[in-house]
Amino acid sequence: MKFLDGVHLLLAVFSQSLFSLFTVQLAYTHTQAHDHDQPQQPLPLPLLLPLHHTPPNPVPVLHQRNATLADVNAIVSVIDAAFSPLPQWDYMYPFRDEFPEDFRRCGAWGVSRFLEMNATFGEVVEFGGGEGGDGRSEKERGEKRRVGAVALWERIDTQNRSNADADADASSRIDDSAVSMSMFPHILSPGASNCTFRSANLTRLLVFDHAFTLLKRSTIDAVYGPSQLYLNTLGTHPDFQRHGAGTRLVRTGIEIGRKEGLNVTLIAQPTAETFYQRLGFVSVRRVCVDGVKGDGVRFWFVVMVWRGGGSGV
Repeated sequence: MKFLDGVHLLLAVFSQSLFSLFTVQLAYTHTQAHDHDQPQQPLPLPLLLPLHHTPPNPVPVLHQRNATLADVNAIVSVIDAAFSPLPQWDYMYPFRDEFPEDFRRCGAWGVSRFLEMNATFGEVVEFGGGEGGDGRSEKERGEKRRVGAVALWERIDTQNRSNADADADASSRIDDSAVSMSMFPHILSPGASNCTFRSANLTRLLVFDHAFTLLKRSTIDAVYGPSQLYLNTLGTHPDFQRHGAGTRLVRTGIEIGRKEGLNVTLIAQPTAETFYQRLGFVSVRRVCVDGVKGDGVRFWFVVMVWRGGGSGV
């Protein structure tokens, strides 16, 4: 899970398994176990109940493309579903189920702002059914593609600050201590007039967000700037996990970084460390962010940078 300095962004489980069996033995013969000389006698057909043949679940077809403003609501849904198992999610947003519309509205506003910035871009993977067991295409079956995975990237090209951060400060005119980097979908600025923050514990959100901002600046921006490509967010909807969408999205960023001579960096959940290592990232250090004083809550992360090798490219 990644975070954007200057933006509160909700921006990151298992695939379903379907089993079906359609093999029916209509006739069979029986050979006596101890008398192979006797002719085999066919047994009467068993009484068979009608079977309703269900075509096998079509193999998902992945379609990767640039994210646009038309994808905003879909991106919010993907990130919410992907990140909801994380402990930070309930800590920051304990009331999101009580106020889902507010949560989605603020998320959509935050994602829109991210995509509109000069130094940021997003990639999405759409899932289409492909050709199913009935031989029909997804269009013939009336199916629509669905955004199932997203990656949000930002270029860091100023000392200790990203262009995205600079853009956010210029547009919102909010003190830097209030506007900071987070994985959550809210931008604390007057422009977010439709966000009531009823879905969040605002004190926890601000404390965590500010602490994480300072951590990222010291462990990522100051070390690997001024030329780097930072993976702000990576998430795959649980309905579409285990199909390689996340790997494709990360490889896209790695390839861009290689071509442009940029360090590719990220801050990962510890549970995702192995995933990134397989793609060629190395773990630099483990860091933590404390919650509100007195809560006794601490969240751990892993600072990682791509060094090549693995299956990244």
